[in-house]
Amino acid sequence: ADEGIIIEEKKDDDKNPSRAEVSGADQKDSSAAGVLSTIASSLFSSISAGKRGAGGFFSPKANNITLPIRVSEDNLRDYVGKPIFTSVKLYEHTPVGVVMGLAFNQLGGTTLYIEVTSVDSFKDDDNVGRAGLKCTGQLGDVMKESSQIAWTVAKKVLRDRDPSNLFFSQNSLHMHVPEGATPKDGPSAGITMVTALLSVASGQQVRKDLAMTGEITLTGRVLPIGGVKEKTIAARREMATNLIFPKGNEKDFEELPDMIKEGLSPHFVETYDQVYEVAFGDQIEEDEIQSSQNQ
Repeated sequence: ADEGIIIEEKKDDDKNPSRAEVSGADQKDSSAAGVLSTIASSLFSSISAGKRGAGGFFSPKANNITLPIRVSEDNLRDYVGKPIFTSVKLYEHTPVGVVMGLAFNQLGGTTLYIEVTSVDSFKDDDNVGRAGLKCTGQLGDVMKESSQIAWTVAKKVLRDRDPSNLFFSQNSLHMHVPEGATPKDGPSAGITMVTALLSVASGQQVRKDLAMTGEITLTGRVLPIGGVKEKTIAARREMATNLIFPKGNEKDFEELPDMIKEGLSPHFVETYDQVYEVAFGDQIEEDEIQSSQNQ
């Protein structure tokens, strides 16, 4: 069997990842067979070139080899190599104005934070032409367009839900996507951008352990995206268990191996209103309960 490939997944290598891909370990040595093979190869090399004891037999003691060989957390890296992927989780619980998105790149899936903050606040009589949105993070043309669509959708959602909130018309905002040295493009950050904008406008954090991906239209529809498998694996690595996907990707998610889906709570949405309820709904209920208890 190929090292690092689970037996029941052998039937379709294109759709099913190895445990190495999910955990971020080096695929060629990450399985138990791979570790044993590495140990056996090391011993064989030592026997071939090592010192001999009485009678010409190989002597582990003379070659500084302690038997039995034990593999533990401390020496596992010697056998499986360094992790291919390391955690890029910036927050234990994302603060107001920050939302974790999911992206697809040349290396597979990764998390993509969207950060929004207010730079300047204006009074009603001096905000004309000054309120707006600035974006940084080496965004490509498609992602820049997504930010403008997100800006329009966020203003409409806020107006519909809280007409008295004039935050967007009275503030100059800055949206940033960290790791500015890395070029980024694609439409799938749309709902993440809208959510980050609404988070800073309402002063509310999104729910803990939330990650999302989906393209947004001007009318608030959520369109399907690519890379569901890779994005789901990225979410698992960052311990994000509540995932928002477009309804059009539900079949793609259901076809993933159980080892990837286990412990995750996917939410499949068709409109931004559904995204809003998942992102802020639980917190709104908690705030109302806490408020009633304090009265």
